[in-house]
Amino acid sequence: MAFLLVTILILLILAMALASWLTWWWVHRRFEDVTTQHKHALHELATLREQSNGDQVAGRLDAMSATLDRVAAALPPDFMPAIHRLDQRLGTIEAAVRSHAAPDLTPLLTQADDMAGQVRRLRREVAPVDGHLQVISARLDALQPAVAPRKTAAAPPPALLPKPVPRPSPDPLSGARREGGGRNLLKSAAFGTPDDLKRIIGVGPKLEGMLHNIGVYYFWQVSRWLPADVSQVDDLLDAFKGRIERDAWVMQAKKLAAEPGSANPPS
Repeated sequence: MAFLLVTILILLILAMALASWLTWWWVHRRFEDVTTQHKHALHELATLREQSNGDQVAGRLDAMSATLDRVAAALPPDFMPAIHRLDQRLGTIEAAVRSHAAPDLTPLLTQADDMAGQVRRLRREVAPVDGHLQVISARLDALQPAVAPRKTAAAPPPALLPKPVPRPSPDPLSGARREGGGRNLLKSAAFGTPDDLKRIIGVGPKLEGMLHNIGVYYFWQVSRWLPADVSQVDDLLDAFKGRIERDAWVMQAKKLAAEPGSANPPS
């Protein structure tokens, strides 16, 4: 609905502007016609300046000059250059007429009277046109706020949602971890058949039994040991202390835990 209203207002403004331009063009055309006749009469006066009746013609020219002054006061500024040129020509002709005597120029004076009458009629016609243009200008000024784009209130920024607090994942070894046994030493083989720890180079049957006793049953347990875990288990192996680092059990256990058939870690 708002778009339709704005469209209608724009079309109305364009129609008013077109009417104003046509009115100005018509008035300008009428003024050019009168100006052409005026120039023709001045040309005839110039050709007969040696035969003119000085006093009579001078009086007529004075009247025409006064008429031009009144018309110039009523016309828009665009017509001022043409009025100024006519006034200069009249002054030149008047000076020439006053310096020469001539026979009766009644026909020429009659034509000048007709021209003066047309100038007066043009003056009367210009007055309502000027008033009409002022009314149109006032209406355009009144429509300006309606056509101007309306400012819309900025939408409030979306509310920031609090970041969810991550919940700690449950400990898969909870309940199966040996008390005081570190991070992943188990009470028993609670996650499937124990792996064959003897596949680790440096681990024999006796050492495998010791590992079971302290809670080590699977390759994945050994593969997850950190230096602190290695140090803790190393202290529990007594005579085999230092074997874990020397034989690189952690590296071997990582490869063995990835092989098919090895026990899977709890998740």
